[in-house]
Amino acid sequence: MTRYQIDPRLCSDSDLARHLLTVRGVQWMHGERGVPLAALLRGLESDRHALYDEIRRRPGLSSSHVGVWVTAEHSVAAAALSDPRLGARAPGPAPRRNQVFTNDADSTLKHVLTIDDGTLELEHETYERLARTTAPVLGAAAVEARAGAFGDVFRQRADGLTRRFDLMTDYARPGVTTALADLIGLPAADRERIGELIADTGPVLDSLLCPPTLRTSRRLVEAYDGVKAALTELLGADSAHPGAPDGSALGVLPRLAAADGTRAGNDVLTACLLTLVVGTHLATNLVCGTVHALLRHPRELALVREDAALAGVAVEETLRHTPPVRLVSR
Repeated sequence: MTRYQIDPRLCSDSDLARHLLTVRGVQWMHGERGVPLAALLRGLESDRHALYDEIRRRPGLSSSHVGVWVTAEHSVAAAALSDPRLGARAPGPAPRRNQVFTNDADSTLKHVLTIDDGTLELEHETYERLARTTAPVLGAAAVEARAGAFGDVFRQRADGLTRRFDLMTDYARPGVTTALADLIGLPAADRERIGELIADTGPVLDSLLCPPTLRTSRRLVEAYDGVKAALTELLGADSAHPGAPDGSALGVLPRLAAADGTRAGNDVLTACLLTLVVGTHLATNLVCGTVHALLRHPRELALVREDAALAGVAVEETLRHTPPVRLVSR
């Protein structure tokens, strides 16, 4: 985290609007000067891959002239993301969360907002601990075992579609939301409300580096806090949530965490929050991105139609070519 990565909760509307507009102006200015990172962040270019190619033509790790080093080379990025010396947060004492970005500030393109003081930008060891704590329910093997149930969810969504539909709002997002709600074990009475809140957290990852509008920022924070409050209430008991399905996160993890103390309980909350909020948007964008890629490549689409087993290959290629997360900072 950086000095000017502010918490919207601590700002008045006027200060938050000034912060967002100033960051947007700095991105625009550097984008006009031809800085590829700034052009990516402002999000107006129709061909993002041309910008990626421009970055790739530079050395493996190059200065973007705006206080940030940039790479689009896989080996360099993998090394940076796995190196424990390169953390998600700046070293030293935690910066203030209400220092508004102004024209007098150091004009870098680093960070914009913090939605939950670091929950969206955890360190390596924290992710590893989360993986161990939640493996019985959220680990790869446990999720793979639910593949058939997930498939049923999406088949039901597809059966309910009319001739004209919106891939995102009528199929991908409600399908993913239902599948992950089943995985977490959300009570039926809470699903519609939490689902609506999750939909409003759509810009949650982009907002770390790209300034949303004032209205979107407020709605994002309110929705994120709403999902977190709902999960906190459901996880409030020391034992499994009454009525949670067998094998779901709410049915298994609280009981396992109770034996490991407060931190394990907090890890369960964090893992469920990340799954419902971040997981929903990543999976939804991946579904839509894969379909979009296949529609742009009729030959590959025909191959998938002939052999449904190739759908997994299409997803893997979409992850490589157009991943749902394109920028990660350290």
